Amino acid sequence: AKVTCDGQVWPTDDYLAIAAGTIDQIGLGFRPFPRAGERAGRFQALGITCPISAFLADMGRIRLGKPMTPGKTNDTLATRLEIAPDEKLAYMIDGDLHESDGPLRIGVGPRLRIVTS
Repeated sequence: AKVTCDGQVWPTDDYLAIAAGTIDQIGLGFRPFPRAGERAGRFQALGITCPISAFLADMGRIRLGKPMTPGKTNDTLATRLEIAPDEKLAYMIDGDLHESDGPLRIGVGPRLRIVTS
């Protein structure tokens, strides 16, 4: 896929995974987005470019909320991300699986504050 982040094209088109998050954790103690809350109006975008074996070697770092080893991922804070696939794109949002025939555009919506009693 061709990935464009805030108007800049990422240098490769071969990814193990592309992930984005506005909170640092995804459950079960894993924190792949430790920079997600760094700047208001942005999300952390990761384009994982290493083989699966190299990704698995970083699972301990991810669990601890540390960035992946340099050279294994494109890692940035973004306002917009567009993924233009060569074929159908399967993707997941909060555990729900979807498919797209065209580009997938990701952005930040309004910040919500939830008050409970």
